[in-house]
Amino acid sequence: MTENGIVQLVQGNAAVAALCTSGGGFLAELPKGQPLPSWTYQTISNVPEGRALASIGGLRRWHVQIDCFGYAASDVISLSEAVIQSLNGFKGALSDTDKTSVDSAFWIDSHDPEFDSVSRTWRRVIEFEVFYTSQF
Repeated sequence: MTENGIVQLVQGNAAVAALCTSGGGFLAELPKGQPLPSWTYQTISNVPEGRALASIGGLRRWHVQIDCFGYAASDVISLSEAVIQSLNGFKGALSDTDKTSVDSAFWIDSHDPEFDSVSRTWRRVIEFEVFYTSQF
């Protein structure tokens, strides 16, 4: 799956791995008790962009939201910068089972860090568009 390839790419970045020593890349929400900093992702949309001769599935545009969580605003800023560094401008093959080929990945938006007074944690939302093909 494309999602697994993106998780491996981001978590494989040295800066992300150093910040998220207990891992990251969870779908939509953090597991209960997950040490912070950490991160999640969720699909906003995943739509076809046209046909590609080298792929059965054609070219697709995946709009993905990545949420970075931490105990301090500086944690989520550092983590979001590391995620952006790992994904923005990426082009190449992902190490997922679908053999996904990323044509381009772009950082398209980020939000100011937000404090959650109930959990006493910070969150920063960043968004990407990933154009890819896969060999289903």
